[in-house]
Amino acid sequence: MRKISIKIAMFVALCFAAVLNGKAATNIVLNSDDLQAAINAASPGDTLVLQPGTYMQNLVFTNPLTFLCGVTAISNQPVNLGGTVQIQGAGASFFQQITFMNSVGVQCTGTVSFVKCLFQNPVTTFGATLLSSSNTFQSSVAVDLSTGATTNLQAYDTSFGTLTINGGKVLLKRCQITGAFGGP
Repeated sequence: MRKISIKIAMFVALCFAAVLNGKAATNIVLNSDDLQAAINAASPGDTLVLQPGTYMQNLVFTNPLTFLCGVTAISNQPVNLGGTVQIQGAGASFFQQITFMNSVGVQCTGTVSFVKCLFQNPVTTFGATLLSSSNTFQSSVAVDLSTGATTNLQAYDTSFGTLTINGGKVLLKRCQITGAFGGP
């Protein structure tokens, strides 16, 4: 019991030291927690590790964050975001192993990366650089990259339902489009 207490004390001290040094923090979010409050409390560059389950809130991301699925050894359940998701602001955001059950809107000046995510409803983007690897988009994806030459879409090993692209630079490698594909 004493060894566990010492380890916990050391962990708390390391976390406190990281906060004092201004370094990015890693926060674990439980299924029963207020996810939007955790997002709002996070500093740019922080990592939020979500425990498996379904989070039904509508979410707005205004800071660049890393958002990960915290799969446990006991459970291989996914992390489901049941509400709408809006990604705004500037900087680089990263999402891994998340199921987006509702619509996703990306309107930011930065890079948003999705890895091994499932999108069950429409995704719309405006002005962001999107990086996609091993994702499945079951519905439509509308990418508006007409705001400048620096914006682009890069997708690898990704499956799209319907993909519509307006401007910008696009790179698709080992991708599948099962529905309509359109652009200017």
